[in-house]
Parts: sequence; C-alpha cells; structure tokens
Amino acid sequence: MNIKSNVLKSVFAAGLALTGVAAISLGTNGQADAATVGGTVTVDYIDGQSIATWSNYENAKVTGSAKDGSSWTVLKTAKDLSGHKWYKIGAGQWILAKYTHDAAASSNTTNSTASSANNYSYKSNAASNTQSYSYSNNSNASSYANTSSNYSNSYSSAANTSSSASSTTSSSSASSSESAAKAWIANKESGGSYTASNGNYYGKYQLSRSLLGGNTSAAAQEAAADSYVASRYGSWTAAKSFWEANGWY
Repeated sequence: MNIKSNVLKSVFAAGLALTGVAAISLGTNGQADAATVGGTVTVDYIDGQSIATWSNYENAKVTGSAKDGSSWTVLKTAKDLSGHKWYKIGAGQWILAKYTHDAAASSNTTNSTASSANNYSYKSNAASNTQSYSYSNNSNASSYANTSSNYSNSYSSAANTSSSASSTTSSSSASSSESAAKAWIANKESGGSYTASNGNYYGKYQLSRSLLGGNTSAAAQEAAADSYVASRYGSWTAAKSFWEANGWY
C-alpha cells in the first residue's frame, strides 16, 4: 500500500486547499533556474485534456487549468525536493514542467522538417481498403496524389466483414487491457480490499475520503475510481504506466 501525495489527488477533490505538501527548494544554489525564463512552453498532455494550475509550489491550491496544446511564457522556474521542475506562467499559476515541451525547440524541428527538399506521405484507409500516396517538392511546390489502380485496391464485402471483425476484436482486447490494468492497481493499492484504510485514503483504490464524498460502498468506490482515472489519465492503462514510473497514481 502506498502513501500518495495530497497535491495531485486533490485536483479532483473540488479544488480544496492542500496540506502536507513537501517543501520546495530553488535548487542547490537557492536560485531559480533562469535558463527558460522568458521562453515559451507548450502543454504536452493527453489530447483534449488539461493539467491543473496551482497557486504556488508549496501549500498550494488549484487555481485553474492549462489545456493540452496551449502555449505559455515562463515567468519563473523552481525545483522541488524530488527534483521536479515547475514553471510560473501567471499570477497564482504554476504548472509542472514535465507536462510541457519547449515551444521554440518544437518550432525549430518543424521548420527543419518543412525545409526538406522532398516530402512523402502515406495513408491507408482500412475501411475501404484504399491506399494513397502523395509527394511534394518544396523547390517548385509541386504535389500530386496517386490514387490510381497501381496503389488502390478494392475488395469484396467479405474483406470488409473481416475488417469489421478485426475492429471488434481490437475493441475487446482494449477493454480486457483496461480491466487488467484496473485490477493491477487495486492489488497494488489495497490487495483488492474495499475496506483497506491508510490515513486519509480508503478502499480498494485508496482514494481520498473527500473524493468518495462519504460514500464508501463498493459501487461508489468503483464509480469514483473510474471518474478519477478518466479525468486525470484518460485510461486505466495510462494510470498503470504512471504508477509503474512513480509508485502511485
């Protein structure tokens, strides 16, 4: 059973002020890392989802969110005692640096790729079993798409049926992976016990009592766990990967 940080799990506990957060330092020399101050970073998280913004980097509370793909100017940086880097992006707005990437570096990479003399792309449409290729030369901006009989093949309805069956199998496999990941986390957190208790954390998935809202029934625990994981990680398999890397979720 693991004792998890109150900081991250309280994102989903109505944005209540946090307690028990580890003290934060500004590095070995007491200075914030100024290498990225004034630069721009882009939130790099789960597509369509957001990360929390915090009032500070200690004794913090949630002040809002920053959506995946949004870009921000870094006003200040700091590192906590675990070595995690934080960026200040506004008044009362701090985000974890690990959920971002350097926007300038990303732009340079994109420009370098765009300046290449020749670009090729390939697309396969599984539903219609049609394949198409395209080619462009930046020197004369010419492009063409070849969807002729040399690259396109149409198959009978039997092939489409096979494709549909494959899709169903894939969906079933994904569902099985989710169930396995959920069971794996439950075993790590509580040994699968709905009555396991560890301070402020309770039940099969060791959720904070505030997240359970006072309802500790098995059904309520399952629903709260699914909601928490979907909101924070998008899937149980993603939550498992995070747990394996950090020892909690």
